[in-house]
Amino acid sequence: MPVNNMSAVEKQVGGQTKVMLGSTIVGTTQVKDFSQYRNLFIVPGHGICVDPAQPLENKSWSGALDDPKFYVEHIDAGIEGALRDKSNLFMPSGGFTRKAAGFRSEGQSYLQIAEVRKPEIIENGVAEIFAVDSLRNVAYSIALFNVLTGHMPDKVYEYGWTFKEPRLRFNAESLPTKMLNPRDFEYKGVNNPPNLAEIEEKGFEKKAFDAYKADPYGVTFGLPGKLAEKNALRDPFGVNQLAYRAYRLDELMPELAPKRA
Repeated sequence: MPVNNMSAVEKQVGGQTKVMLGSTIVGTTQVKDFSQYRNLFIVPGHGICVDPAQPLENKSWSGALDDPKFYVEHIDAGIEGALRDKSNLFMPSGGFTRKAAGFRSEGQSYLQIAEVRKPEIIENGVAEIFAVDSLRNVAYSIALFNVLTGHMPDKVYEYGWTFKEPRLRFNAESLPTKMLNPRDFEYKGVNNPPNLAEIEEKGFEKKAFDAYKADPYGVTFGLPGKLAEKNALRDPFGVNQLAYRAYRLDELMPELAPKRA
């Protein structure tokens, strides 16, 4: 879809100001008071599930996954944490990263899985639908929390791969303190993939971490690690720019605007 065809895109992703409430796609007319929420529980997406009723089946996911159960365990852990208190907001995060999946985001599909597995999460679950990398998972989620509630979260919890914790803590520490004080962030490592030894041997995670050290915001093209280039490829519909208005990032974190080296 052409980037300049904004009206069509906005119909799909909510026209800037509307968000996904429970299983209802963004653009709903539901009204909800979010001011009660104080803490944010993030589950970053790693893929798009096209059949949330059967998330443990490989065929239910767009693109190949080694074993979907590991991703579902991330979702289950986030749900368990969020449901401990009514002031907790559950927010899976991830954008429209796969063209083959159509207008279905990682965050949206994770929330739908969550609702199938634990229907009560519909009361305090919202999907962040634009993030294309691990920094934006936390930055966009906090920004959306602020838009919905009128304040920043007291505490932020993120659930995911255990081996990624150093990089994801680095991402969190890269945010402006007006969005997140590092002492208010807690990363919850849930599990590791079965091929962790291969990942470590080939240095995949080290390369990913080094890319953020070279370009903490993933916005400068032409730097080692090519993080900005990879982020652009993860936005096949060209809708990531809508996050700036929807989440008021021009006010909160203008550092996320793309630029050339």
